[in-house]
Amino acid sequence: MSRLELSEEQRSELEACFRTTEDRRLRERCQSVLMTARGRPQQQIAEDLGTTTRNIQRFLARYRAEGMEGLKIQWAPGKTPLIPKELAPTILDWIRQGPRACGLKRAN
Repeated sequence: MSRLELSEEQRSELEACFRTTEDRRLRERCQSVLMTARGRPQQQIAEDLGTTTRNIQRFLARYRAEGMEGLKIQWAPGKTPLIPKELAPTILDWIRQGPRACGLKRAN
């Protein structure tokens, strides 16, 4: 079991985030930190939240290192678009005009 001591300010911040956020994953991360601070075993927290003890350990490590910022979801930049931004309006015009405007009898 991993023990975590929270100040009143930290506890209030976690509880406020838990109550107000619409992001389910952030809510679960806040809840896991709060449950750990109350002395709940990680195995039980993982079962209650439907995750693994490894995830609970990751949440706690990030919270210890970065505070609330460590619990927030880090979005990946994603794949580079296949269509360049400069060509997007032209392609949209082709789609809106249909195949006949491009000299074709049908789309396929």
